[in-house]
Amino acid sequence: MLALVLLTACELVFPLEDGDAIDPGVCRGGGTVQLCLLTTPTEEYSIGSASSMTLDTGVPQNCAPYRVPMGAVDLDVCVIAGTRIAIEGTLRGQGSRPLALFATEAISISDTLDVSSSLGLPAGAGAGSTLDCRAITPVAVSDLPAGGGAGGSLGSPGGAGGESANPGGTPQLPVGSGAFRAGCPGTRSSGLLTGGNATEFGFGGGAVALLAPMIVIDGQINASGSGGARSSGSRGGGGGGSGGMIVLDGTLVMGLDGQVFANGGGGGGGGTTNNDAVGVGEQSSGFESVGLGGVAAPDSNGGNGGDGAIATAAGRDGANGMDDISSGGGGGGGVGEIRIFPPQLTNGRVSPPPTPP
Repeated sequence: MLALVLLTACELVFPLEDGDAIDPGVCRGGGTVQLCLLTTPTEEYSIGSASSMTLDTGVPQNCAPYRVPMGAVDLDVCVIAGTRIAIEGTLRGQGSRPLALFATEAISISDTLDVSSSLGLPAGAGAGSTLDCRAITPVAVSDLPAGGGAGGSLGSPGGAGGESANPGGTPQLPVGSGAFRAGCPGTRSSGLLTGGNATEFGFGGGAVALLAPMIVIDGQINASGSGGARSSGSRGGGGGGSGGMIVLDGTLVMGLDGQVFANGGGGGGGGTTNNDAVGVGEQSSGFESVGLGGVAAPDSNGGNGGDGAIATAAGRDGANGMDDISSGGGGGGGVGEIRIFPPQLTNGRVSPPPTPP
């Protein structure tokens, strides 16, 4: 016979066989992310020094089962659980769902927790599923050079794509929904009316939440967006992705070298009928690091890509193509969001600044 069981404080209904043991689980989170594990962790989860691990958040076997507390916003995340979670090497989160680290005692990041997105690689955790907030893709109206794609927007606006004979992309307003989500992608360039494929956009940064009584950061947490692709010929630069989202829920201790950032990716450079652009849009590598826009084709009037945003800035617009053989650069991505609960002081090495609750 099956029975439906409710766990205290958790919105949990699942079938149990008669005689099955019931673990009341453990719940954490008082802000954007609230969840309850189905079983209480008994072991530490760690990534050793000089070690590197890539976690696919879309594989259920990689994730601990959970439910959300009653009245909380529903979540579709991959949970890594332990009594303590210690990242002394590199943990890379990618895949279809955002990542959540849940510890009953403490989480320490002494090296790198990475959910960023990079051009040509799988998107950061949850970022491949955020196409709902993509900016407006420019539509080609002629076979003359293309306009650049727009940068993605989450915590601040992305930059517009540079114009040419065809229009550049228009960025969306920042999402600002309050939900736990990854960053927003840029858009492709307009391409050409016939026979010209559009240039690829950069994905937004992924989403990661840390939930523990104590969170110690001496290394870095990176949820930055990808740069946009460079223009092939006169097809225009792709827009950079916005930064993603980082949620820190617990007492926060940041060392002098600790940094947390979700910056925008740079837009791809514009090209010409005769030459490809020199540079793709770059990704931010630190809280003060700007994801530079890609450089246009050499000795041309193609538009450079716009820089990605850091701090409180918006993504920069891509530059216009300035003659009838040169395309526009892609716009830079806006910043993501960082949320700290309860609100508390940091060491200042945080970009963008924490979003007020």
